[in-house]
Amino acid sequence: MRKCVILSMVLGMSVGLTSITSASVVSAVLVEDTYIQSNAADTNYATSVIGVYCRNYSTVTRAGFLQFTLPQIAPGQSVNQVTLRMRATQTMPQQRLELAGLAVNPDLSAMTWNSVITDNIVAGRLPDTYNVEWGSQATVFAGEEWVYTPTVALWYAYTDANISAGLAKYISDRISTAGPVTVTIAVGPAGAALVTDASFGSSEAPEGISPVLEITLTKPAVSGTVTLDNYTGDRSEVAVTVDFKQSGISVHKETVLLGSDGSFVTTGPVSAGTYDIYIKSCAWLQKAFLSQIVVSAIEPLNLGAFTLTSGDCDGDNEITSTDLSIILSVME
Repeated sequence: MRKCVILSMVLGMSVGLTSITSASVVSAVLVEDTYIQSNAADTNYATSVIGVYCRNYSTVTRAGFLQFTLPQIAPGQSVNQVTLRMRATQTMPQQRLELAGLAVNPDLSAMTWNSVITDNIVAGRLPDTYNVEWGSQATVFAGEEWVYTPTVALWYAYTDANISAGLAKYISDRISTAGPVTVTIAVGPAGAALVTDASFGSSEAPEGISPVLEITLTKPAVSGTVTLDNYTGDRSEVAVTVDFKQSGISVHKETVLLGSDGSFVTTGPVSAGTYDIYIKSCAWLQKAFLSQIVVSAIEPLNLGAFTLTSGDCDGDNEITSTDLSIILSVME
């Protein structure tokens, strides 16, 4: 809850903020997939029909790598969750995997066990579990092990909705409004020795079983920057209501907090179309933007910079003697 302000004075009246969010799902483009194998240290498997292969056995350790190009996002969009989907190629007991994000994007078509050690992506094998000992260029997503029981020809999904850590944060930190970005994700065995023997279809396998990285994004509709007439306080303490109307009927209304610079972005479910857009705050007159065209979530409408006129203390969108009475009562 934030306080509603009248001119530069704060009244004891609070405004309840409503968060109305909607999301769109986009897929990253798979660049390449491969796996490495400790007992075939100079072999590259990028052309194998198995893309990700994870194993922790006494004589061999295997780990997979996935490289994706993340799509460009629109200003105001952000990551809500990330889902990695892969299709198992064998039936096995319960499997346990760990994911890691790389700080570099190696050439997967030439990657081998020896090359990842040279590049400080892998440091070796852990002697007790035979899992991968990751190097300085790989960050394991701690506490986010992927546990599943594979059945042939079934898809398995790892979903992370915690954007403050792990896979979701890794993607959120890298996806950009400036253009597409390439990322590389490692998948290795986890848990006790001899337990993990997991394999998944690759980009070279029959069509339709390549790994998929899905990113759920917010859907901005409108953005702008508000100057509040006669207000010298912190604009991040002020909310505005954005009302989308067609033929005089409100089809979506959303209340959002301003940024400290007066900027705002709506995230509500507004379809492409033409709208009359009305923006109102508690102590300021409404501003109308008529016949505005919202193209899509990828092209949010920017209303630019504008000013809301102060003085509407009772919120009826008029400045009358009632508003003056409210101001005078506050000044007493």
